[in-house]
Amino acid sequence: MVTQELTMSALRAQIYGLVAFCLGTPLLLWPYDLIWEVHLSSHIQLSTSLWFGLLMIMGMLAHELIHGLTAVWYGRVSWQDTKFGVQWQSLTPYFHSTVPLKAQTYRVVVVKPQSFMA
Repeated sequence: MVTQELTMSALRAQIYGLVAFCLGTPLLLWPYDLIWEVHLSSHIQLSTSLWFGLLMIMGMLAHELIHGLTAVWYGRVSWQDTKFGVQWQSLTPYFHSTVPLKAQTYRVVVVKPQSFMA
């Protein structure tokens, strides 16, 4: 039986995400710019970027909190068995249950932020 490692480091995932963001953003904004004739580059200011950064951080924290609340509510995990933190090496916030979860419960905990915040 051949086994294959299908995981990647948090840093590598962050790099892939950053590349996708940098390539995807112009591709998504270009049609908007053409249709509405609004040149977004002339509207971007430092204060706008700071607000965007703050909202992104708040969204990340809310995302992890939803994981935790789902584990407590749906998975019947106690607050003492939950752990929140930041992996500083890759600036990645995380939620972790210190007790094992059933596969179905784990799937719900993983998917809930996407279904809730989408």
